Amino acid sequence: MVLLKRHMQDGKTLWCGGFLLNEDFVMTAAHCQAMRYTVLLGLHKFRESNGVQHTEVKHAFPHKNYNETDSFKNDIMLLKLSSKANFTENVKPIALAHGSDDSLPKSCIISGWGRTDREKKIYVSCTHGSQCYTH
Repeated sequence: MVLLKRHMQDGKTLWCGGFLLNEDFVMTAAHCQAMRYTVLLGLHKFRESNGVQHTEVKHAFPHKNYNETDSFKNDIMLLKLSSKANFTENVKPIALAHGSDDSLPKSCIISGWGRTDREKKIYVSCTHGSQCYTH
């Protein structure tokens, strides 16, 4: 997980989550657009900053067909980091699936920066790819 500190035009600071794809890119939601970003890598608990890497975003690439008013359709965005992430025990890229849907796990754990009960986890069933294309 990556924590995105979003610096907004009006001076406010907002937050979003994302994940590290490789040493150069983070994927997040297109509704997380901002004037400027600080990316926090390796953060496990919000108030503990040991070993956390901070970097800025060089360029944001929201999906070209993202439309906030259309049920957040195509709500995805790539962020190009201004400096390469240093992989450590706590900073690693997400493992992306390869191959057909048959090789994918049938359930997974959701992660994020929202408020939950301590140590709370939720397991969800994975959806076949063909169902995702209709939304």
